[in-house]
Amino acid sequence: MEISVRADVQDAIRQLRLIGSEVVPKAAAAALNDTAFEGRRAAQEEMKQVFDRPTRWTLNAPWVEKARSSNLVSVVNLQGKAYKSTDAYAYLNPQIEGGPRPAKRSEKLLRDRGILPPGMFIVPGAGARMDSHGNMSRGQMQQILAQVRAYFDPLQRTPQGRRTEYFHAVIGGTNGIWRRRAGGMVPVLVFVKQPQYRARFRFYSTVERVVARSWRNNFEKQISARLRRGY
Repeated sequence: MEISVRADVQDAIRQLRLIGSEVVPKAAAAALNDTAFEGRRAAQEEMKQVFDRPTRWTLNAPWVEKARSSNLVSVVNLQGKAYKSTDAYAYLNPQIEGGPRPAKRSEKLLRDRGILPPGMFIVPGAGARMDSHGNMSRGQMQQILAQVRAYFDPLQRTPQGRRTEYFHAVIGGTNGIWRRRAGGMVPVLVFVKQPQYRARFRFYSTVERVVARSWRNNFEKQISARLRRGY
């Protein structure tokens, strides 16, 4: 999942052969990078428009592989896996292309434990605590996984024989993880069929518009700056 910012680099270079042979590729590489970072910023602004309170990790998912004078291509890409973080490429792709949501790490753990049935996914229930970004509290999720004995961390344990706050059950037709509380029980995670997303994050077209709008102007600015400096 990437945008290669090539534009009309070779045509622009052919038109400027009278300038020193090292100057034009360097100017082109700098202009490509300026354009790519502008495309990255535009993609981040698009995220803020289409997503509800995106996290810093989501906003930082677009990144730039910079061009060099020997390789006149810069790339706007999406980050892959990071330690203890969700793969941005995996969860953003359905928002770009449309289609089914991939399984989260917590869902894989619950499935491996035999709690979450095959083909089922989780959504927050009435008893879920949500963070400032509208996502389920990581602390509560860790408590749930520990108490149903499906662990993020292999050292995380709930003592055996202790009555837990969270448990798996089917109550009133709702299959999920429930929480015991004064006055009754409340669903915290509800098991549902795989969520399907429509395409709404215009990653490709957003970056492509920036390339079409800005590349030539950025290149001319870089050439002019070098001419003023005497190359």
